Amino acid sequence: MESRAIVLHPSQRGLVPENLETRRSVDQDWINIHEPYELRDWAIYFSVSRMRVAEAVMAVGTRVEDVKRFLGK
Repeated sequence: MESRAIVLHPSQRGLVPENLETRRSVDQDWINIHEPYELRDWAIYFSVSRMRVAEAVMAVGTRVEDVKRFLGK
């Protein structure tokens, strides 16, 4: 009998929320790059790499609006 693997999109596995506006960190005004899930979620939200989010935070601080402006979003 042939077995087939079902490959799900990350959002179907519950790893990436469909609507990031409703599942970002508890404090939506600040980015904590020391929490892997936050770094991942913010990278997805801004459509950049995790490294780019970390670089932006190091350059302008943890305030979301400042990071957004730095990334040109």
